[in-house]
Amino acid sequence: MATIKDIAQAAGVSRGTVDRVLHNRGHVDPAVAERIFNIAKELSYRPNRAGQALANMGRKRRMGRVMTFLSNPFFLDIKNGMEKSGEENEMALTFFHYSGYGEKECLGALKEAIENSDSLLLTLPDYRSVVEEAEASSLPFASINTGLSSSSSLFYSGPDYRQKGRINAGLLSLMCSSFTPRVLFLRGNSQMKGHMEILEGFKSAMDERGTRYSLAMDIDTEDDDAICFEATRSALEKDKEINTVFISTAGFKGAMDAIGDRKLFVFSSDDTALISAALEEGRIVWTVSQDPYLQGYYGVKKMAEYLVTGEKPTDFLSRNVVKIRENIGEKVCL
Repeated sequence: MATIKDIAQAAGVSRGTVDRVLHNRGHVDPAVAERIFNIAKELSYRPNRAGQALANMGRKRRMGRVMTFLSNPFFLDIKNGMEKSGEENEMALTFFHYSGYGEKECLGALKEAIENSDSLLLTLPDYRSVVEEAEASSLPFASINTGLSSSSSLFYSGPDYRQKGRINAGLLSLMCSSFTPRVLFLRGNSQMKGHMEILEGFKSAMDERGTRYSLAMDIDTEDDDAICFEATRSALEKDKEINTVFISTAGFKGAMDAIGDRKLFVFSSDDTALISAALEEGRIVWTVSQDPYLQGYYGVKKMAEYLVTGEKPTDFLSRNVVKIRENIGEKVCL
């Protein structure tokens, strides 16, 4: 099937010029426009479903972003990256928010986004109903920060969570020569693919290294400070042998409040002001950050490029960066 890129090459013009002609967006010399239309006809060009959905003249393309916890610093970083990229790519972004990870609420947010958008960027639990709703919408969609089990998803913008788990396992294996870790693993929600993949990667690398350890509990905290506080407090009271806590949840503050002044070996994921402060104070040993700003930035950028060219983007895998007290101030640049 011919693409905008094919037409641009044949006409000797940019893809942007072809896009403006085919979708009547902006002035193009009439002779050039006629040549583009003739070539498109010769190549039997058909607008992709994104182009059909977005052939609205005189307005920005509407991109629906479905995500949770817009007030959380981690997700705010993603949002900020998306807004910057939206400005650069002339995308009109609307954020559709859900609280918690309940299937009904997630579906409701997704349906609202479908009704009010031309394309979708999703951070959603991997419920079958959610996947089916996205696939049935006929809108182009992709995943940011955590994936969905759908071959229709155009691309993924986020970290390699299994590798992130493996990095944490490698670090712990190097550090635990004087003790045998009994690990409390705190995650967001087991329906989020990434939240499960990080634990899978951690366990597989620990086993491959032959490191002696035990997993005391792995607990859903809904990425909520209050829930995470109670879950952590309860686990530490129930199992006095826990000596290691892997905080892989946005409920970081709740976990740290519950740990209090206990002498535990603690490490984390992500890089927020609270996590940086805990590193500075020596309350956690390391964290593995994942560039949330760039996940949002490149998610919008890649979708915008797809809507112009019709070409399926490659995934953007953000870097898993180990941070300790000595490098907590390093920032990611575009």
